[in-house]
Amino acid sequence: MSSSTHLIDTWDTIQTLGFEPDASVISEGGSGLSCDLGRFRISAGRMTNFFLRQIVQFSAVYRTPRTVGSIDFEMPIQVESLEQCAAWIAWHLNQQLPRQEKLLSTTKASFLLIGLQHQDTLPWVRERAAYAACPKCTVERSWMRVALNALKSKLNVEHADGDVAISFDGQVLAFSGPGWVVPVPAEGAPWPSRYQIPTENFSKFPSRLMSEQIHISVWKEHLTLGNRRYAGVTAIDTKPPAVDLTHDSGEPKLDKHP
Repeated sequence: MSSSTHLIDTWDTIQTLGFEPDASVISEGGSGLSCDLGRFRISAGRMTNFFLRQIVQFSAVYRTPRTVGSIDFEMPIQVESLEQCAAWIAWHLNQQLPRQEKLLSTTKASFLLIGLQHQDTLPWVRERAAYAACPKCTVERSWMRVALNALKSKLNVEHADGDVAISFDGQVLAFSGPGWVVPVPAEGAPWPSRYQIPTENFSKFPSRLMSEQIHISVWKEHLTLGNRRYAGVTAIDTKPPAVDLTHDSGEPKLDKHP
């Protein structure tokens, strides 16, 4: 969660959702809470976990005609909203209940429906969505091999101390530096900006390209190229420049075959 996000107390929020005091539930600093979900009851207690962090611990035992199982998960002591709190509980229940024991069969817990409708508020769901939307493209292995050989030659010859710029316009992935460009055909959505990475960080290219399609992406200040990850990536503008593929620069030409 962002440090700038206004947080609310988890313990107070689950009581708003329907959890009630229950003296039979162990909790630090007083009695715990529980909530009747219809087919079973779920308990919540304030605890200190193995990492010495204050948490709210949830547990339950459920029974089906064939099995008896347990549910156990924890939440931070603060959340962003009531909806996120409900979503957190609903997500864990969905993960731990048997497939045939779905949440909507628990008619006494209307907050679970709210939770199912707000799964996009969960930090890990947001993270997956953000990663899915990050700048990325794919390059055929044969083309990537040609491009990496050209990059090795450029970076070794120039001994540059500056940056390598990287852009993708939806058709051409381009690596460039002062006076040189290495273009390579690629597939994917155009990137929203150009990026740069210090030359000293952009080294040790993959010695073997194991897949037919090589994935390139920018995520959290890192460039991923195949099975290698390079740190220090920053955005430098919002519009990739056009790549001139007609001049005789000695770089790979974008013919049908490398």
